[in-house]
Amino acid sequence: MRMQWSIGTLGDKCEMYQPKTISGKEMVEDGAYPVYGANGIIGRYNKFNHEEPQLLITCRGATCGSVNISAPKSWITGNAMVVRPTDETIDLRFLEYLFRGGLDISRAITGAAQPQITRTNLEPLEISYPPVPEQKRIVAILDEAFEGIEKAKSNAEKNLQNARALFGSHLQSVFNQKEITAASEAPPSEHCEDHAPPRRPDETTFALGTGEAAHRPTIGVTRTGGRAATLRKIPGRFSLAVGAPNAPARKGWRWSLLTDLARLESGHTPSRKHPEYWGGPIPWIGIQDAREWHGRTIEETIQHTNDLGIANSAARILPGNTVCLSRTASVGYVVVTGKPMATSQDFVNWVCSDLLMPHFLKYLLLAEGRGLLRFASGSVHSTIYFPEVKAFYVCYPSRKEQARIVDELDALRSGTERLESIYQQKLSSLEELKKSLLHEAFAGAL
Repeated sequence: MRMQWSIGTLGDKCEMYQPKTISGKEMVEDGAYPVYGANGIIGRYNKFNHEEPQLLITCRGATCGSVNISAPKSWITGNAMVVRPTDETIDLRFLEYLFRGGLDISRAITGAAQPQITRTNLEPLEISYPPVPEQKRIVAILDEAFEGIEKAKSNAEKNLQNARALFGSHLQSVFNQKEITAASEAPPSEHCEDHAPPRRPDETTFALGTGEAAHRPTIGVTRTGGRAATLRKIPGRFSLAVGAPNAPARKGWRWSLLTDLARLESGHTPSRKHPEYWGGPIPWIGIQDAREWHGRTIEETIQHTNDLGIANSAARILPGNTVCLSRTASVGYVVVTGKPMATSQDFVNWVCSDLLMPHFLKYLLLAEGRGLLRFASGSVHSTIYFPEVKAFYVCYPSRKEQARIVDELDALRSGTERLESIYQQKLSSLEELKKSLLHEAFAGAL
């Protein structure tokens, strides 16, 4: 099958070197020629050091071993290794495909913290190659196949983006307050029979989680301490605002202070200096947990605390169905607790009354998305502070309508996630197809 293939080393068949590096200060924004670094074009320059296209190998960093082809007349810096055939027995495009899948380049990579490839390590690598006409035939087959694969990948990626955008677009339309009618200025009771007036939550209006009674927080007024609610007004994009909005609610909905519908709770971190406070039965939500479970019901956390940690900190055990929003640094992660849990101080938490469904509040916050940053302060690390949180107003319909909206959004999300999974699998399959074609090419099976 590979009777005519020859065997040699990269050092025998190729020249390898790292060109002179130029600094960012030397580059010119409107320079005539592209400058290639470790991972492609990094700027422009008024000179070029290579007239013909070159095969470039990233020789250091996380992408060590990746492959690029430079444009004609370009400046190549020393962050890339130039590898080019020294005679006419190796076609440059064949060499490119060889580096993309026909050569185990990992054997030339050294260094764990800072991976790198040196010429000394590349030169001994063994390569096999057929006569040039056969190389060109293989390249032509791979070019055609890879072009088709890239088109299929592009379509799958567009479909994946569309699936994600579908849910986001519908979510925002549900909570959009701009598309309202004149009728929405009428009292909410005229629109909705079962829309009870808001009232301060008490022990009878809260639906607790299923945790042990000893772990139930005191039901009553908001317990966060600190400064009072701000008096300033910050309009949101959808159904959330700081301060009572001047604009009317959409038909059948009403604006209410969130703390009239849910008890606001803070979080805390038991001291790291006391290992005895950590490990135990109480899940403790950190930013990494919220990132992983964003938009869903959180069932498990990376870290756990215990009764001793709770007793010796300002952390509190919150019941199942508590809505948690990250408010510092990584603003905007939203989860609903699947069982009694505690959170770090990076979260604000709401235990909803029977007027407000937890998953409706979750979707309301998700609709606001990056717009939550408009309620934050801080030039380096954005934080939503408690005076703003205490002044949150939400626009919401009757509980019956909330339940309908939650069911609708749950179903749509489930459907779009299935589509996303299908398109992700297609992308993975296409990548595997590329690997399979490269394997066949260099096994002489094409």
